[in-house]
Amino acid sequence: MGGEKAKDYYGILGAGAEAPRDEIERRYKRLASERHPDRGGSEEEMKDLNEAYSVLRDATRRAAYDSTRRATQPAAYEADEPAAHEAAEAYANFYAGPY
Repeated sequence: MGGEKAKDYYGILGAGAEAPRDEIERRYKRLASERHPDRGGSEEEMKDLNEAYSVLRDATRRAAYDSTRRATQPAAYEADEPAAHEAAEAYANFYAGPY
């Protein structure tokens, strides 16, 4: 099972999972201008940013990504108990920061 870990596209853009398309676009444009290789950013960062934006801006691809993402969340995330859900969400948000 040494496969590559799925990328957190929301984390790459610094957006929440419920962010509307226009917020995704604003964040992409701001980060693209900051991280573009011609402005001192790395090509790898820019590739990740472009990949995240291409998935999250398209409603069909975003829905498929969200579905896969929910399927791979820890079991506590899907628990019926609100506290377990909130704890899993807080943990995921803490470690998926905009870095």
